[in-house]
Amino acid sequence: MKKAFAIMLVATVMSTAAFAEGFLSAGLTVNPNFGGMTDPDLKEITYAGFGFGAYFDAKYVAVNLGLNIVDSYLDGEKNTVYSPSTYFTIGLLGKYPIAIGEKFSIAPAVGFEYQVFLSNGLWSRSDYEDMGASASDIAEQYDNFVIKVGALADFTIVGGLYARAGVLLDIGLPHKDSDPADTRFGAEIPIGIGYRF
Repeated sequence: MKKAFAIMLVATVMSTAAFAEGFLSAGLTVNPNFGGMTDPDLKEITYAGFGFGAYFDAKYVAVNLGLNIVDSYLDGEKNTVYSPSTYFTIGLLGKYPIAIGEKFSIAPAVGFEYQVFLSNGLWSRSDYEDMGASASDIAEQYDNFVIKVGALADFTIVGGLYARAGVLLDIGLPHKDSDPADTRFGAEIPIGIGYRF
């Protein structure tokens, strides 16, 4: 996960070139999300979460910052639930907007997100550090790197004010030394409002 985070930082810095022509918009979103994975030892695990955050948007790139709170269930049984996990998220999406009329546009999008583990309801990141875990160990075991593919749609309400909605498919890469079957597949539905400057 350290390498993934480094890639994320480099890509985010490089994306500033896309903002050089002018800052275009910013907004707030809520992000319901859901999905699952098949663990060879634990069988099927499903999850459902809710995120919220802010985004900064240029024509061909969007940077997202937020929090995501996730509940996980073993074998789909809601009475077998892990403590909710909380993550700080930073994401980068490349997109290609296509205007459909004067007020509506749709943008195919692809990118990635790094999810920094904060707590799991029982222990926080600092608790694990107090118990002797190194920052790199925590990152390798609990942080997530997610590839995202989907589309965003914007609708102008009035002036620079607009609404945004989208569907993004998520592919969560396995942690270090994990079985390839630990890959997580899911989706999120970002809904928000923004303003063009």
